[in-house]
This record gives sequence, C-alpha cells and structure tokens, in this order.
Amino acid sequence: MLFKEEALELGHENWTQNHVWVHKPPFFLWLMALSLKILGTTVFAVRLPSIIAGTAMVYFTHGIANKLRPGSGNAAALLLACSHWLLGLVGGSVMTDHNDAIFLALVTGGFWAVLTLQGPSRVIVVGLFTGAAVLTKWLPGFVILFPWFVQCVLLDTARRPLAVRHFALAGTIALVIASAWYVHAWTSFPVEMAHENHQAALHWNEAVEGHTGDRYFYWKALGEVLRPFPSWIWALSLLALCLFIEDRGWRWSIILTVVLTFAFYTLASTKMTSYVMFTLPFFVIGLVQLVMALITLLPRSFDRRIVHVLAFGSAAVALLQFGRYRRTHGDQVSGEPFFEEYRSKHLHNMDLIARTKELLPTDGPVILFNIPFPANVEFSFFTGHEALPFVPNDELVRKLMAKGYKVLVIPSGTIPLPPHAEALNLPRDEAFVVPPL
Repeated sequence: MLFKEEALELGHENWTQNHVWVHKPPFFLWLMALSLKILGTTVFAVRLPSIIAGTAMVYFTHGIANKLRPGSGNAAALLLACSHWLLGLVGGSVMTDHNDAIFLALVTGGFWAVLTLQGPSRVIVVGLFTGAAVLTKWLPGFVILFPWFVQCVLLDTARRPLAVRHFALAGTIALVIASAWYVHAWTSFPVEMAHENHQAALHWNEAVEGHTGDRYFYWKALGEVLRPFPSWIWALSLLALCLFIEDRGWRWSIILTVVLTFAFYTLASTKMTSYVMFTLPFFVIGLVQLVMALITLLPRSFDRRIVHVLAFGSAAVALLQFGRYRRTHGDQVSGEPFFEEYRSKHLHNMDLIARTKELLPTDGPVILFNIPFPANVEFSFFTGHEALPFVPNDELVRKLMAKGYKVLVIPSGTIPLPPHAEALNLPRDEAFVVPPL
C-alpha cells in the first residue's frame, strides 16, 4: 500500500499516488521494510539494502571473472566498484534506484551461481536468485536462466540429460517462489494487476511516459554509464572476453545473453538506461581481459605487475568521475543547470518538511493536501502523516473528518480552501516546489 487510507479512493491509474501499489513486485520493498523495521525510519535504513546489493554485485563479478579467466577477478571487481553509475545508483542519484540496485545484484548473483556452482547447490541458489529477481522486476528476472539454457543446448549428449534436469529444477524453484505472490496479487487486486500488466505490455509498442530513444540508445547509454571510455571500447572489451573464454558453452552463453538483451530492448519502444545494465559485469570483465592482453604485448623489460597496478588503478580513478559528481551533486553543481535546479529545489523541500513537521498537531491522525509530488511522498515518509498533491473537495474532507482525521491543506492563491478543512500556513510563507523530473 502506497497510501493506507482507502477513503481517499485514489484509483489505480497513477502509480505515484494510488492506494494499492503493484507497479513493481515487492521483493525490494520487503528488503527496505525489513531494514526500516530493524534500524528505524531513517534515510540510511532505506539505502542499506541498495548498499548491500551494490557490494554483493562487486563480489559476484569477482567470482564470474575468476571463473572465466583465473586471476582477473580483483581487477574486474575494482573497476565495477569504481563505476560512478553504480555508486550513483546505490546512493540514490539514479531514478528507480532501489529497484534497479536490487535487481542488478540478483541477476549478477544468478549468473555467478550458474557459472561457478555445481550440483544441488547450483540448482537451489539459481532458483532462489531467479525467483527473487522475478519478484523484483517481473519476467526479465528469468534472464538468469538463459546462459544455463544455452549451455545445456551445447553440451554433448552424455552430459545433457542431467544438466537439463538440474535446469528444470532451478526453474521450478523460481516459479514456486514467484507464483505465490503473483497468485495472491491477482486474487486480491485483480483490477490493479490487470492495469499494470496492460501498462507493461505497452512498453513494446509505445514510449511509455516519454522514455524513448533511437536504435543506438543503449550503446550510447553504455558509454555514458561507463564514462570516460566510449562505447567502442566496450564493444572491443566484449569481443576480448569472448576470445579468451575457453569453454565453448560459456562463450556462446555470454555472447547470446548480451547480444539478445541489447537487441530485445532496442526493438522495444520504451527505453530506459537500466534495462540492459545487468550485462555490465561482462563488459567490465571484458575490459580487464583486453587490458591484460595488451600488457602481454609489452617488452619483457617492463615489470608487468607494476603495469597492471598502474593500468587498472588509472582506469578505476577514471571511472569514478570525480568531476561529474561535483558538478551534479556537490558544490560545483551550478555548472549543470538541470542538477542545479533539481538539487536546490529538493534541498528546499527537505528543509521545509523538517520545519513544517513541528507545526503539525500531535493529538490524532492527520492528512495533508496540496503538497506537490514528489515532496508529498517524502513528507509522508519523514512525518508519518499522509500527504497528497491535490486540494480535496468538501465531501472528501467531511468523510475523512468522520473517520477521525484532521484535514490540513496548504493554502494556494488560486484554489479556494474547502469549508471544513484547516489551513496549514508554512513557515515564513514559503512553499513546496516541484523539482524537474
């Protein structure tokens, strides 16, 4: 439930202000709720699952790299850990941060289990990761099983039956885990689930909510996510990775996973950067293979250990993008007009929320109106009182008052105050502002 008060009758069409929230499956929300339950209502508690997920993604990348080419894990883990985009995702500067951070970690963990584990442990761990991924971002979570499927197809006939049985068992575990919530959601909220499934289907033929791009969108996005290295470097990195993988099954598994992922999302009309970023570890591992191959071409007079340290250390520092962080989130933000406006307005709202909280009555439940999105969601989180971005009519005000709520409305110069509502005048006659989205 995004807002618990059913009396508001917010409908199900707008995922930013509805009563029943099934815009995304709930696994990442469960992790956040558990963190809040243990640590209390703090920003750190909200961020902690993403921090753990980002750290786990680095660990899984280390394991995948060492499996594909022994000795390359440390460098691959270092480069991924220093990716400014991943750090921004964990820190909250990337839209859809919580959901994407958890999903990317789960998919990377699934790939790690497929590549490094054997026997029953592989079946169980892959099934768990896949089920959790589906419970985080719908059907794309099943991508974890694709590399394993390709390997099963390419195995010789003697080994294939056992591999297929293990693959089927892992898929069954994932289905059992995911289907429990899906059955509950469809049974309890059929109208809302039908709407969300319809919206999801529109992503193929329509640019939903304006998220569009050309046929090179994801290659350009890869160059942006892994700045300062351009996209063609990452294409060479993927090629290098495939050349140095000795196992034919894993080579084709990775090639097809990356290529088909980019092809599928390129053909879809709705485009968002994070859709393909679960392939990020493969590109980073590929860059390590490419650099290691170039180092082997150096004359023997060079101390290759020192060259390794200098090369990967320099690449890690470059990926951190210190200058970009300062321009978008620090004291030099004035160099970027969008981020200057977003940051200044967001900080204004956060300060106003803290000061407005002191004005709220403490003798019963309160509902506030006329606080713009997304400040209303932040207000609800930090104060414990529901806040909505519109001015209610008098019928709704009286209905809420009958249920024991005190209804407060932030005054607006253009909209009259409902007769039975109370005005909440903000400190120093300030107003909540809307950051650019």
